[in-house]
Order: sequence, then structure tokens, then C-alpha cells
Amino acid sequence: MTQDIPYPEIAAVSAHLGPLAIARLVRLADRIADKRNRKRVIKAEAARAHEGLYEYLDYHLNERPVNINGKPLSLMTRRLGGRSMKIPVCSLFEGSKVILESLDESKRRIYDGWEKVENVKIRRMLGGVINDYDVFAAARIEVSIEAARIRGDMTTYGSLLATQDALEWEILLETAEHLSSPYSVSDFPGLTSRLHLRIAAEEAAQKNYLLEPTTRCNGLAISTSVVHATPAGEFRVILGKRSALTGAHADLFHVIPACIFQPELGKRHDEWDIFHSFLKEYGEELYSEELDRKRRDARYFYKEWKGVAALLEAMDQGRCSFAITGLVINLLNLRPEVCALLLVHDPDWWSDVRPPFKTGWEYVEVEKMIDRAGKCCTDISLRNAEPEYLEAFGATPRDWVPPGLACFWLGIDYARRHYGIEALKA
Repeated sequence: MTQDIPYPEIAAVSAHLGPLAIARLVRLADRIADKRNRKRVIKAEAARAHEGLYEYLDYHLNERPVNINGKPLSLMTRRLGGRSMKIPVCSLFEGSKVILESLDESKRRIYDGWEKVENVKIRRMLGGVINDYDVFAAARIEVSIEAARIRGDMTTYGSLLATQDALEWEILLETAEHLSSPYSVSDFPGLTSRLHLRIAAEEAAQKNYLLEPTTRCNGLAISTSVVHATPAGEFRVILGKRSALTGAHADLFHVIPACIFQPELGKRHDEWDIFHSFLKEYGEELYSEELDRKRRDARYFYKEWKGVAALLEAMDQGRCSFAITGLVINLLNLRPEVCALLLVHDPDWWSDVRPPFKTGWEYVEVEKMIDRAGKCCTDISLRNAEPEYLEAFGATPRDWVPPGLACFWLGIDYARRHYGIEALKA
């Protein structure tokens, strides 16, 4: 109810948000003392709940089509309760053959003055210190029917915030400012004219603005969904929720583990590896392990972190398996993201390792996932995923980090095929 909302800016749009989004905006607003910046953050983040945002992205892809293997890309969709939920990502490739090719670590794309960009200032206000560490970037992406191939070079975290994430900040703010509610398709050309960063990226591309890092430092990300067997003979998909303390996508749901793809130990070529990055994030985000950056062996934690060592042993024994499920691109920030899946086949092994899980600071712990609305969603049935998602979130992607939601559904589809499970209809 509006009288329970301490900020009039949130109360004014509360009818369109839903309880999860309202509670999230209140927590964000609580962290910003400056009224002007608080108002801009509320506007931008409230736009995630604007249905016109997702219809606009669909419209924009039709106006400026991008073809992969002769077919136009479209938004990923999911059928829920008789409705088609639009997810603001494009699937570039679905399957296990997402291949990392050569890495040219001598090439570094840098955005000078990244600290002065507005969305970076806002993120610092929300999340504190930003370390401008080196990250891997997609210098070139080639997609065929058989595989997606990525050639790498380097950028920095600050640079990708100032170029990729600036695109997301821009489209959320302009959606809030220039799309009415209810919206009209006639508003869409006007919105396009306001997206200066996005149009510059598109016009600078020779062929494919989604794949070509023209005006942006093209950082890569990796998300992994976890599906585990239960003693009752069913399968569950675990969910994560970003901590309210993070500057990036605070309080949004995500799969866990997930990360920006980055080198942190030893030689960069040793860490230019999807499975290696997954193991590192598995230990950090599910067991709160801390990386010792002084170590020269990039794989030291394979044995020294108990959770990672136990997982590798279980994989050798066939109790678990890891698979890549696809490559998507987040249409809000044009960041490519590798999607992966950990399948836990043995419920007894999972029962043994599950209790010690303690999430790192970027995710809230399970007991803290209960919202002001009284909802708590920590996992979802593999067979019954669509109805359970609909009950928890509605037929909308607004409460999720977009590529995390894409990874969630790609993982569900893969796991259902693997186990021969048919979905219940939403």
C-alpha cells in the first residue's frame, strides 16, 4: 500500500511495480542521501517493471535487424500462464560448443575518464569502491550453426562500466522519461532518438552491432545454473539473489554462481577458460572463499578450497557434470554472456555438501531472501518451473538480472532433455 512506502517517487509508480520491485526500490533509496540522485535511480530502476521497455527492445530489433546464420535475432521468450514473457536478451547460440579461441593479452581497450561517467558515480554511491581490474573482453565473436567462437583481448572493469553498463543506464532512464504508462508504439521512435550511446554503437558497426565491439569495451560474463537431485526423486534449480550492498543489479534475482570473466592469478592464458572461472566463482560465491591473489599457480584452489576439491572429485565419480548451454547477449548493456549448467545427479552427495554453503557478499544468504512481501524463493522445481516462476515473479523479467534469467531457462531446458523430464504446463 502506498502509505507504507516512505518515498513518494516510488509510491507514484507502485501500482506497476509489484511487491518485490517496491521493496527493492525502497532498499536502494535508503542508501542514497542525495535527493536528485535518489530520484534518478528510482526512475531508472522502476523502468525494469515497464512493459514498454521489453516491447521497445522487440520493436528496435525489428527496425534494426541483426542476422545470425541468415535468421534475424529476436528477444528470448518463455510461455507462462498463456502469456509470452519477453526476456531482454538475444540467444546467439544454444549448445555446448561455445569455444574460446586465441587471447591477445597485449591489446587492451581502455576508456579514459571512466570514473566521471554518471552511472559509475551512481554505482560508487551504491556499492562503494570500484576496482579497475583487468577483465577479459570479446574482441570477436563468430557464430555458425555448429559453434560460437570467441577471440579475446583485454579491457578493465571501469572501462566496461563506462561503456557497456552506460548503455543500460541510458535506456532505463530514457524509458522512464519518455514512455508513458500505458505506453504507445508511437512513442518508440522518440525513445530511439534519445538513445545516443546505443545508436552510436550501432552506426559504428560494419556488419553486426551486437557482436562488434565498436564504441564499447566488450567485457564478457559467465553465469551458471545449478540443478540438483533430491532424496524424493525430483530435481530442483537453485536461485541466487544479489545483495543489497552491491552497486550492480542490487537485490535482483540471478543464478549462482555468476561473474565478470576476469584473470586474477598466474598467467592470463591459464585463466582464459570457462570451466576454470566457474570453479573459482563456485568457491567464492557458494562457500565464501577468498582468493589469494599472491599465488602464482592459477589452479591452487582446485585442491585447497574444500568445496571445489569435493566438486571435482564428485565429477570424476560421475555424481555431477558440467555443461555449457549457450551464448547470449544482454540487450540492455550489449554484454555477451556464456551460460552454463552444473548438474548434480547424486542427492546423497548434495545433501552432504549443501549445508555448509555460505554465500559471498555479492549474494544474500538463504535466510535473508524473505522479502517485505513475505515471499521467499530459493529454488524451483525442474518439472514445474513455469508455474512456480509465475507464482513467485509473475509473467515478467523485472526482478531478474537479464542474462541470469536466460541462463536459468537454458539450464532448465538442457536438464529436462538430459533427464527425460517433461514440463508441467503453466
